[in-house]
Amino acid sequence: MKKLYLFVTIFFLSGAIFCNQNIETLLKDSLDGDSEKAFILLSRFGSYRVVELKRNELVDILSDAAEVGSPTDILHLATFYHVIDSDNNINKAENLYLKIVDNPKHGYIGGIYGLGKMIFYGEGIKKNQKNGLNMIRRAALRNESNAMLLLGHIYSDDDYLKKDLNKCRKTLNLFLKLSENNPLISNAKKMLSSIMISKDKQTEHQSRN
Repeated sequence: MKKLYLFVTIFFLSGAIFCNQNIETLLKDSLDGDSEKAFILLSRFGSYRVVELKRNELVDILSDAAEVGSPTDILHLATFYHVIDSDNNINKAENLYLKIVDNPKHGYIGGIYGLGKMIFYGEGIKKNQKNGLNMIRRAALRNESNAMLLLGHIYSDDDYLKKDLNKCRKTLNLFLKLSENNPLISNAKKMLSSIMISKDKQTEHQSRN
C-alpha cells in the first residue's frame, strides 16, 4: 500500500498532461535541459528501452537542476531517489527532502510528506512513527492530497496507532473533496465503505447488548 501512495505522488509530480506526448519528443526536450520532462521520463516511462539507454544522462539533468536550488527540482530528485532508485540511493532522498521542508515555496509540502513517510516507515533511515506521523499530518493540513489519503489509511489500521475511524472518515472525505483527479479515489471510497460496514456492525452489536 505505501508504495502505491509513492507512485501516485509521482503521477501528480510528473503531470498527467504529458501522458500522450511522444516519448522521443520528451527525450529530446529533456536532453536539451528540461528537468521536468526528464523527471517525467524517469518516473513514468523508465522501463522503455529508449529511456533506459539515457537514464544516467537524465539523472544528471535532474541533479544539475536540483543544485540550482528550486524546491520543485529538489523534490523531483528526492522522489526519484526515494521511489525509483530506492535500492541504491534512498539515503540521498533524506538529505534532499531536508533542504526543502522549511522552504515555503512550491514543492516544500511534498518534501514534508516524502520525508514524513520515510521516517514513519523507516525507509532508509531510523523509524520513528511519532515524528513521521506529525510530518504526514503537517502535509495533510496543507492539503497535500496523498498525505491525506495515507493519513486516512493510518487511522484505519491498528498496526500503526490506535484505530480512529471517525478521524479516518473525516480525512478521507476531505481527500475526496480536494482530489477530483487522483487515481487513488477508488481506494479512498473502498476504505470509506469498509468504515461504514464496521460502524454498522459495531452499532448492531451494541444494540443487541
